[in-house]
Amino acid sequence: MQKENCILVLVMSTMHPDRSKPLSYTNNRSVFTFEQRLQQTLLTVASIQKYVPGADILILDNSPKLDAAKLSWPKEVRFVHCSLSDVSSPHKSVSEAQGTLASFDYFNR
Repeated sequence: MQKENCILVLVMSTMHPDRSKPLSYTNNRSVFTFEQRLQQTLLTVASIQKYVPGADILILDNSPKLDAAKLSWPKEVRFVHCSLSDVSSPHKSVSEAQGTLASFDYFNR
């Protein structure tokens, strides 16, 4: 049975960025640890659940290396790890756009 007025919230993530590929303006790809990024993502999920109750939540993570099997999520969350190899541009916004497009491409297959 289909839900009426189904709401899907898409969360793009890179919980474990490739730190060997610096950005154009700094050598650090991220100042956050994996654990901090995971906690931030869990807080995002909690916020979605609070402000958009009943929404389906899809997390698309494009981390090059991630042991997704070790992660646990609330039942409303579907997590897809699409390991993408070439989305680490030295320009952050380009990487984010490439990751989003590549994730959609991966999900549409």
